[in-house]
Amino acid sequence: MTREILLFDSFDETIDKLIDILTENGYTVHVLTLPYRADHFTDRPVYIHVVEQSDLEEISEDADVSDFLRDIDFYNIEIVLLLSHNEDLNLKLARIIKKSGVPRVIIVVRSDEKSVEAEKENIQTINLSHCVLGRIQRILSLKFVRLTPIRGEIFMLESLVTGDMKIIGEKIGDLEDKYNIGITLLRGVDEIRNSEDEIIQEGDYLIAIGRRESLMELIK
Repeated sequence: MTREILLFDSFDETIDKLIDILTENGYTVHVLTLPYRADHFTDRPVYIHVVEQSDLEEISEDADVSDFLRDIDFYNIEIVLLLSHNEDLNLKLARIIKKSGVPRVIIVVRSDEKSVEAEKENIQTINLSHCVLGRIQRILSLKFVRLTPIRGEIFMLESLVTGDMKIIGEKIGDLEDKYNIGITLLRGVDEIRNSEDEIIQEGDYLIAIGRRESLMELIK
Protein backbone atom coordinates (compact mmCIF):
# COMPACT_ATOMS: atom_id res chain seq x y z
CA MET A 1 0.00 0.00 0.00
CA THR A 2 1.36 3.42 -0.98
CA ARG A 3 2.03 5.81 1.88
CA GLU A 4 0.95 9.42 1.41
CA ILE A 5 2.70 12.46 2.87
CA LEU A 6 1.90 16.17 2.70
CA LEU A 7 4.75 18.71 2.68
CA PHE A 8 4.23 22.39 3.40
CA ASP A 9 6.72 24.23 1.18
CA SER A 10 10.05 25.26 2.73
CA PHE A 11 10.48 27.81 -0.09
CA ASP A 12 14.06 26.68 -0.66
CA GLU A 13 15.85 23.66 -2.11
CA THR A 14 15.18 21.57 1.00
CA ILE A 15 11.78 20.53 -0.31
CA ASP A 16 13.20 19.49 -3.69
CA LYS A 17 15.72 17.18 -2.05
CA LEU A 18 13.06 15.81 0.28
CA ILE A 19 10.69 15.08 -2.61
CA ASP A 20 13.43 13.04 -4.30
CA ILE A 21 14.13 11.05 -1.13
CA LEU A 22 10.46 10.39 -0.37
CA THR A 23 9.54 9.29 -3.90
CA GLU A 24 12.57 6.99 -3.99
CA ASN A 25 11.20 5.43 -0.81
CA GLY A 26 7.80 4.81 -2.34
CA TYR A 27 5.82 7.72 -0.90
CA THR A 28 3.06 9.53 -2.75
CA VAL A 29 3.93 13.17 -2.14
CA HIS A 30 1.54 16.11 -1.85
CA VAL A 31 2.94 19.65 -1.74
CA LEU A 32 1.13 22.61 -0.22
CA THR A 33 2.46 25.92 -1.50
CA LEU A 34 1.56 29.48 -2.46
CA PRO A 35 0.25 30.33 -5.96
CA TYR A 36 3.48 31.92 -7.19
CA ARG A 37 5.41 28.71 -6.36
CA ALA A 38 3.04 26.22 -7.99
CA ASP A 39 4.88 26.21 -11.34
CA HIS A 40 8.06 25.18 -9.54
CA PHE A 41 6.56 21.75 -8.90
CA THR A 42 4.80 21.07 -12.21
CA ASP A 43 7.58 18.78 -13.45
CA ARG A 44 7.96 16.97 -10.14
CA PRO A 45 6.19 13.68 -9.25
CA VAL A 46 3.88 15.35 -6.72
CA TYR A 47 0.30 16.47 -6.26
CA ILE A 48 0.22 20.27 -6.01
CA HIS A 49 -2.15 22.05 -3.63
CA VAL A 50 -2.31 25.84 -3.49
CA VAL A 51 -3.31 28.06 -0.58
CA GLU A 52 -3.54 31.85 -0.61
CA GLN A 53 -1.21 33.83 1.64
CA SER A 54 -4.20 35.80 2.93
CA ASP A 55 -5.91 32.56 4.01
CA LEU A 56 -2.85 31.54 6.01
CA GLU A 57 -2.58 34.94 7.67
CA GLU A 58 -6.24 35.07 8.67
CA ILE A 59 -6.75 31.48 9.76
CA SER A 60 -7.53 30.77 13.40
CA GLU A 61 -6.78 27.60 15.34
CA ASP A 62 -10.53 27.02 15.66
CA ALA A 63 -10.73 26.55 11.90
CA ASP A 64 -11.24 23.24 10.14
CA VAL A 65 -8.86 22.09 7.41
CA SER A 66 -11.74 22.12 4.96
CA ASP A 67 -11.99 25.89 5.42
CA PHE A 68 -8.78 26.51 3.50
CA LEU A 69 -7.45 23.14 2.25
CA ARG A 70 -10.51 21.99 0.39
CA ASP A 71 -8.84 19.79 -2.23
CA ILE A 72 -6.78 17.58 0.12
CA ASP A 73 -8.21 14.26 1.30
CA PHE A 74 -6.65 14.02 4.75
CA TYR A 75 -8.21 10.60 5.26
CA ASN A 76 -5.40 9.11 3.17
CA ILE A 77 -2.56 11.32 4.46
CA GLU A 78 -0.34 9.42 6.89
CA ILE A 79 2.25 12.11 7.62
CA VAL A 80 2.26 15.91 7.40
CA LEU A 81 5.60 17.72 7.45
CA LEU A 82 5.44 21.51 7.84
CA LEU A 83 8.73 22.95 6.59
CA SER A 84 8.19 26.71 6.44
CA HIS A 85 10.55 29.05 8.29
CA ASN A 86 7.62 30.52 10.24
CA GLU A 87 7.42 28.36 13.37
CA ASP A 88 4.24 30.06 14.61
CA LEU A 89 2.47 29.27 11.34
CA ASN A 90 3.79 25.71 11.37
CA LEU A 91 2.44 25.10 14.86
CA LYS A 92 -0.92 26.70 14.08
CA LEU A 93 -1.35 24.55 10.96
CA ALA A 94 -0.22 21.45 12.86
CA ARG A 95 -2.91 21.92 15.50
CA ILE A 96 -5.60 22.34 12.85
CA ILE A 97 -4.42 19.38 10.77
CA LYS A 98 -4.19 17.06 13.79
CA LYS A 99 -7.91 17.60 14.36
CA SER A 100 -8.52 15.98 10.96
CA GLY A 101 -7.07 12.72 12.27
CA VAL A 102 -3.64 12.68 10.58
CA PRO A 103 -1.59 10.15 12.62
CA ARG A 104 1.74 11.97 12.48
CA VAL A 105 2.45 15.69 12.21
CA ILE A 106 6.02 17.04 12.20
CA ILE A 107 6.99 20.71 12.19
CA VAL A 108 10.15 22.76 11.80
CA VAL A 109 10.84 25.16 14.69
CA ARG A 110 13.66 27.50 15.63
CA SER A 111 13.20 27.80 19.39
CA ASP A 112 13.15 25.41 22.34
CA GLU A 113 9.99 27.13 23.59
CA LYS A 114 8.01 26.19 20.47
CA SER A 115 9.52 22.70 20.48
CA VAL A 116 8.36 22.03 24.04
CA GLU A 117 4.94 23.53 23.30
CA ALA A 118 4.47 21.29 20.26
CA GLU A 119 5.77 18.10 21.87
CA LYS A 120 3.22 18.50 24.69
CA GLU A 121 0.53 18.20 22.01
CA ASN A 122 2.15 15.13 20.44
CA ILE A 123 3.46 17.15 17.50
CA GLN A 124 7.00 16.13 16.60
CA THR A 125 9.56 18.86 15.96
CA ILE A 126 12.77 19.43 14.05
CA ASN A 127 14.65 22.24 15.78
CA LEU A 128 16.79 24.07 13.22
CA SER A 129 18.83 25.84 15.88
CA HIS A 130 19.86 22.45 17.28
CA CYS A 131 20.86 21.24 13.81
CA VAL A 132 23.09 24.27 13.25
CA LEU A 133 24.57 24.21 16.75
CA GLY A 134 25.16 20.47 16.59
CA ARG A 135 27.07 20.83 13.34
CA ILE A 136 29.24 23.65 14.76
CA GLN A 137 29.91 21.65 17.92
CA ARG A 138 31.03 18.62 15.90
CA ILE A 139 33.26 20.68 13.60
CA LEU A 140 34.94 22.53 16.48
CA SER A 141 34.89 19.53 18.88
CA LEU A 142 33.07 21.54 21.56
CA LYS A 143 31.92 19.75 24.70
CA PHE A 144 28.14 19.45 24.94
CA VAL A 145 25.30 17.10 25.83
CA ARG A 146 21.85 17.26 24.26
CA LEU A 147 18.74 15.20 24.99
CA THR A 148 15.92 15.16 22.46
CA PRO A 149 12.54 13.53 23.17
CA ILE A 150 11.54 10.99 20.51
CA ARG A 151 8.37 9.35 21.77
CA GLY A 152 6.97 8.84 25.24
CA GLU A 153 9.83 8.06 27.64
CA ILE A 154 12.36 7.43 24.85
CA PHE A 155 15.03 10.07 24.21
CA MET A 156 18.02 10.56 21.91
CA LEU A 157 21.30 11.61 23.50
CA GLU A 158 24.02 13.41 21.54
CA SER A 159 27.38 14.14 23.12
CA LEU A 160 31.00 14.68 22.24
CA VAL A 161 33.12 12.11 24.09
CA THR A 162 35.66 14.07 26.14
CA GLY A 163 38.65 12.87 28.15
CA ASP A 164 36.86 13.07 31.49
CA MET A 165 34.05 10.66 30.54
CA LYS A 166 33.98 7.19 32.12
CA ILE A 167 32.81 5.48 28.92
CA ILE A 168 36.19 5.92 27.16
CA GLY A 169 37.70 2.49 26.54
CA GLU A 170 34.36 0.71 26.91
CA LYS A 171 32.85 -1.49 24.20
CA ILE A 172 29.59 -0.37 22.61
CA GLY A 173 28.00 -3.77 23.21
CA ASP A 174 28.85 -3.78 26.92
CA LEU A 175 27.29 -0.34 27.42
CA GLU A 176 24.20 -1.25 25.40
CA ASP A 177 23.62 -4.32 27.57
CA LYS A 178 24.34 -2.49 30.83
CA TYR A 179 22.03 0.47 30.18
CA ASN A 180 19.53 -1.14 27.77
CA ILE A 181 20.18 1.48 25.08
CA GLY A 182 21.32 1.66 21.46
CA ILE A 183 24.61 3.39 20.55
CA THR A 184 26.16 4.70 17.33
CA LEU A 185 29.45 6.57 17.06
CA LEU A 186 30.49 9.14 14.47
CA ARG A 187 34.27 9.20 14.17
CA GLY A 188 36.30 11.60 12.10
CA VAL A 189 34.57 13.21 9.14
CA ASP A 190 32.18 10.49 8.03
CA GLU A 191 32.95 7.18 9.77
CA ILE A 192 29.99 5.43 11.40
CA ARG A 193 30.83 2.88 14.08
CA ASN A 194 28.18 0.70 15.74
CA SER A 195 29.79 -2.73 16.10
CA GLU A 196 29.34 -4.34 19.52
CA ASP A 197 33.13 -4.68 19.82
CA GLU A 198 33.87 -1.06 18.88
CA ILE A 199 35.85 0.76 21.60
CA ILE A 200 34.69 4.28 22.47
CA GLN A 201 37.43 6.87 22.03
CA GLU A 202 37.93 10.49 23.03
CA GLY A 203 36.65 12.73 20.24
CA ASP A 204 33.89 10.36 19.14
CA TYR A 205 30.45 11.87 18.56
CA LEU A 206 28.08 9.69 20.58
CA ILE A 207 24.45 9.10 19.62
CA ALA A 208 22.43 6.93 21.99
CA ILE A 209 18.72 6.10 22.19
CA GLY A 210 16.92 4.85 25.28
CA ARG A 211 15.12 5.91 28.42
CA ARG A 212 16.14 9.29 29.80
CA GLU A 213 17.40 7.98 33.14
CA SER A 214 19.57 5.36 31.43
CA LEU A 215 21.10 7.92 29.09
CA MET A 216 21.90 10.30 31.93
CA GLU A 217 23.51 7.46 33.88
CA LEU A 218 25.64 6.66 30.82
CA ILE A 219 27.29 10.08 30.77
CA LYS A 220 27.25 10.82 34.51
